[in-house]
Amino acid sequence: MFGLLLVIIVSVAGWLLSLEQPKRSAYLGDDVSQYDLALNYFNESDYPNAFKWAEKAATKGNADAQIMLCALYYEGQGVEQDYSRAF
Repeated sequence: MFGLLLVIIVSVAGWLLSLEQPKRSAYLGDDVSQYDLALNYFNESDYPNAFKWAEKAATKGNADAQIMLCALYYEGQGVEQDYSRAF
């Protein structure tokens, strides 16, 4: 059992180290990196991923991500349009 746990931990650590630094920071919970990743996805018109990362950053109090969420809800991009949530 311990061996399996060790293999999983090493695998996840290897995967994290293989990511570029900004993505690594986003996956580790840095709200600024999460917003930056959301912005990159937004600029690529990948709205579902933009919403996913903006939501993560917004729940941590990132004001830029909260504004992005408002826009995504208002326009219905990456999420079902919802004016009350946009407000």
